[in-house]
This record gives sequence, structure tokens and C-alpha cells, in this order.
Amino acid sequence: MLKFVCIGLVGIASLTAAVAAVSEADKSAVPVRKPVKKAPASKPVPPPLPVPVMLPELSPELLRVAEKVVLGTVPCELGAKVVVKQDSSPGRFLLEHGRQSFRMEPTLTTTGAIRLEDAVTGVVWLQLGNKSMLLNQRIGKRLADACVNLHQEAIAKAMEQSKSPGLLDDAPTPTPTPPAIPLQPQPAASR
Repeated sequence: MLKFVCIGLVGIASLTAAVAAVSEADKSAVPVRKPVKKAPASKPVPPPLPVPVMLPELSPELLRVAEKVVLGTVPCELGAKVVVKQDSSPGRFLLEHGRQSFRMEPTLTTTGAIRLEDAVTGVVWLQLGNKSMLLNQRIGKRLADACVNLHQEAIAKAMEQSKSPGLLDDAPTPTPTPPAIPLQPQPAASR
């Protein structure tokens, strides 16, 4: 048994020596890294100026639609707001919602609603008589709803005051009028 213990101790000693020799060889093979000096901070480079894009002219019909767009800040529900500004290109608009900005141009509708669309992002601004809304068609979501400017607020109040019955509302039943009785000539009274 003592023989096995001695052989084990000799094996461990030789293994330790081999590991030490390998680690000494690795140390000599690994180059020493020198600290890299950082270059002095230079002035930030401004982003390149945007190249002006020549957009096609809008048709007279689209320009007439663009004349009806209400500009300015429009408050919406849940504290959101949408800012509609005139773009440098005639008939086009810049629309800002939060940190997002969209370049919108009018499209024709059959309903008479004013519709501005950003073809790149799929965002649509609908301006109705009593409210406006911002939609993202690609994801099927309303970004801002119940956006009302002063002009739309006046129209909404007028609509509330003159409510007409809806299609599914019960029609008021008219009160029957008695049939007209023809008057018969009365005989002249004799005295």
C-alpha cells in the first residue's frame, strides 16, 4: 500500500511540474498589452444636410383639399396633442405627434373628409367636421383620437343641439289628426 501512495505522490509532483512548465511557456508567448492612448476629443461632426427632394406638383383637386386643412396645435384625448404645420412644398404638411414627425400630403375621398397621408409610414390624419384622428394603417391602430380644434368644437356643439334621429332609433309616432269634416251650409235663420 505504501508503494501506491509513493507512486501517487510522485505522479502528483510530476503533474504539478508539467503544469508549471506549461504556464511559464504561455506567459512568455503572450505579448504584454500596453495602454492605448486615446485621441483628443475632436469637434462633433454635424450630420450631412438633407438633399432637397423634388416632389411632384399636386393636382388642383388636391390643392383645394389642402386649403381646408386646419393648422396649429390640436389637443386630443388622454393629454395627447398633434401639431399640423405647412411644409415648404405647396399642399404638403408636417405633422408632429409626440417625438414622431410625418410628412403628409392630401388624398381625395368620396365622403368629403379631409385626409392627409404619409405614404412611407402608412400614417393617416383624418379631419372631420367635429373631430380629427391620427391612424396608423400598417399596424391598424389609432395613434390619437378625439382631436378637436376650436372650429371643430363649435361644430360638435351644434351637432349635439340639433340631433336628428338615428337609423336605428325609434321614429316618433305622429299624433293622429282628426279628419277634416266638410262644413255644410247652415240654413239661414228666419226671424
